[in-house]
Amino acid sequence: MATNGNIVALKPNCLEAFARALAEGDTQLDAYLSAGFSGDRQAAGRLARRADIKARVAELKMPPANPRDNLITVLLQEIEGARVKALMADPPQANAAIQATMLKAQILGYGVTAGKQERAIRRARLEILGTTP
Repeated sequence: MATNGNIVALKPNCLEAFARALAEGDTQLDAYLSAGFSGDRQAAGRLARRADIKARVAELKMPPANPRDNLITVLLQEIEGARVKALMADPPQANAAIQATMLKAQILGYGVTAGKQERAIRRARLEILGTTP
């Protein structure tokens, strides 16, 4: 198998063509013949039962990855890094940590109003800095 990014294509090309035809819904025999093989239903069935063919067909049937999901994951990781850095600073940077947390909540779709944010910042600042109201 040859790799092409995250997708693993079968070598030789006739195996890839067979797997693609199966993934698109062709019968085993139709896929076998359209890929350039000559033979009968039994030969097509044997080829379709191979582990590498089954894996490739399953991969081709999977929906493509959403690039937006990858971006969101990277952003959340970066924000979490900034939040941890703010908490580990000497003295702890409560405002920065809370703003990072609120930004994560907004990215994940949790509605955070300004009033709720201000109350959360005050509460967290008191907890992080160890002060009392």
